[in-house]
Amino acid sequence: MDAGTLYRLLSTVAPISSISIGLATDKLTWTVTYDGADAGQIAAAEALIAAASTSEEIGTESTQFFQVALAVASSASLVLAKRYGNKIFINGVNYLLPYQDVGIANTGLTAATLYYAYAYWTGTTVALELSTTGSGTSPIFGHEIKVGDASRTYVGMIYTGAGTPGTFIDSETQRFCASYYNRVPKHCQRMLGTARSTASAPWVELSSADRIEFITHGSEDALCFLNSNPALAVTAATMSGAIGVNGTTTRTCEQNINFGGAALPLAMAAIRGYRFDHGYNYMTFVGGTTASTVTYPATQTALGAMLRQ
Repeated sequence: MDAGTLYRLLSTVAPISSISIGLATDKLTWTVTYDGADAGQIAAAEALIAAASTSEEIGTESTQFFQVALAVASSASLVLAKRYGNKIFINGVNYLLPYQDVGIANTGLTAATLYYAYAYWTGTTVALELSTTGSGTSPIFGHEIKVGDASRTYVGMIYTGAGTPGTFIDSETQRFCASYYNRVPKHCQRMLGTARSTASAPWVELSSADRIEFITHGSEDALCFLNSNPALAVTAATMSGAIGVNGTTTRTCEQNINFGGAALPLAMAAIRGYRFDHGYNYMTFVGGTTASTVTYPATQTALGAMLRQ
């Protein structure tokens, strides 16, 4: 921001006689001479000056920058990393991000809880906050903010893993970090932990130990896949397999094989697009048979999805 632009902006809150600009370390500095301003006017102007030293524009940006991505650094550390630039828009201001990634520890977090991540301006730098309070759209600027607090810009969400305090996790079987901005493809997948058999009619969960857990914003389709080579103990029955979504009632990649020949394994495979709900979800292998017992081999049965987080 040039001195003339800042002069015009400060003049809306206090009478100004002159402005000079300087450079200290990695930020701009401003020296302002007031023309009969009272204490309240000076305080309002100084707040704008503090923001100006670390922002591209003040209050009236035509372009909002969200050059960040939420990511897990370790089981105890979450970071807001720079992506394609170094600015983030907070409450009307494009702030410059610090040289190092903005981090926050898992101190005080509860396990198995969905937290929303917010960026905010401390007065000297950008910081992160985790809260169970959800986000909403700013009626002024149109970006996502914390409900009831426009000073917090929404940047993503996490779901905590087991432990005290709850931990940060981002693995093939637990994708528990979803950035709101600059999302990237992430795969989640697993094979069965061991061969699973059932004599029940469809649909039953083969084992809760084979679940894949993740979080999504519910705004994009995921590409899901399922494959197996199940075998029946008899020669005439229908065996089934599918991905159960948060249980057995809702399914995707559903397959039903009418089996009337010799008792040999048959291939079962499917790829489908599916839009999961906002927040926590899990996928699990569900199956069943109309007769006898069906067995799904561990090394030949897999499920998964490609997410954008």
